Order: sequence, then structure tokens, then C-alpha cells
Amino acid sequence: MQSSFTSRDSESEEHKQLERRRNRFTNQSTSIIHKPIQVINEPLIGTCERLEKNYLRLTSAPNPSTIRPLIILEQAFPFVLNKYKSNNDWSYISNQLKSIRQDRFTNQSTSIIHKPVKIIL
Repeated sequence: MQSSFTSRDSESEEHKQLERRRNRFTNQSTSIIHKPIQVINEPLIGTCERLEKNYLRLTSAPNPSTIRPLIILEQAFPFVLNKYKSNNDWSYISNQLKSIRQDRFTNQSTSIIHKPVKIIL
């Protein structure tokens, strides 16, 4: 007989906990804050002059000082390919090519007509 009281007590306690939780959430303010989205209609031109740069996923608006301009990217591509040919480090070339691709898209230079590139590794 004692066990039935214990199970009822635990059910009652669980019910009380759920009720407290419901009350906690219903008492909170539910105001929604709308932040305006900043839209940049102008192309972003990078100013970074490093040929090598680690790929980092963008989690905020891009900073021009960390983005390479197209002229630097044109130099960076053969540079990293030659470096890869000398040491065959797949993680290096993968990281560098992702970084180059990211900078190209960030510079909004994707409207350039691309010619096929033959890469011999």
C-alpha cells in the first residue's frame, strides 16, 4: 500500500514542477526585438595583400582588411598551387582554395567570365 502512495506523491511532485515551469515561462515578457538588416548594395573591395590566408567561416559582416582584392587573388592562386606541388599537403591546398573562393565571392567579383583552367597535380 505504501508504494501506491509513493507513486502518487511523485506524480503530484512532477505535476507541481511542470506547473511551476509553465508559470515561469508565461510570466516572462514576450516582447520581440526587430533589428534592421543592413543591406550593402555596393561591392566590397578587400585590402588584404597576403597571398596565403587561412579559411575562416564568416560569422559577421566581412571586414575589408581581411579580404584580398581580385589582383591579389590572381597572384595567390598560382602561388598556392606551386606550393602544393612542392609538398603535396592536401589540407593546405584545400584550406587555401576555400579561402580564395570566399574572398572572390565576398569581393563580388563573380560576374567575371571564367575561362577553363587546366590544373595538373
